[in-house]
Amino acid sequence: MSAVVAARPRAFAIWWRDLHRWSVGSFVETGWRWPGETIRPLSAALTRKTVDVDRDTTPNDNLRLVTLHFDGEMEPRGVSLPPLSVQDAIVKRVTVGREEIAQLKAEAAERAASAKAEVEAMILGTKPVG
Repeated sequence: MSAVVAARPRAFAIWWRDLHRWSVGSFVETGWRWPGETIRPLSAALTRKTVDVDRDTTPNDNLRLVTLHFDGEMEPRGVSLPPLSVQDAIVKRVTVGREEIAQLKAEAAERAASAKAEVEAMILGTKPVG
């Protein structure tokens, strides 16, 4: 019996290999009444790992999106990556779209300022209504 279990006899433990699946989104804020040295955030034990892929040596059709579960299982997602040329075209279209949105927002702000000034002039009587 560990010191933690001896100190807190109602505690339980489960092996990671026996934990099937749970959703991080379902983990709600819980009012734990345990000492901070006993229960710590999962981020204290895990670190993010990113592996760059050399696109010149790895064909795009070999790349797959997966979901990594806490038990180590990798579940393939139903979406495969399109060819790099298609990805580049999508990025270009999104970039152009964002630029168009920024331009339209600027035009809308100018029109709103102009309309506001026009209404104020009508209220002050410096511009005829109609």
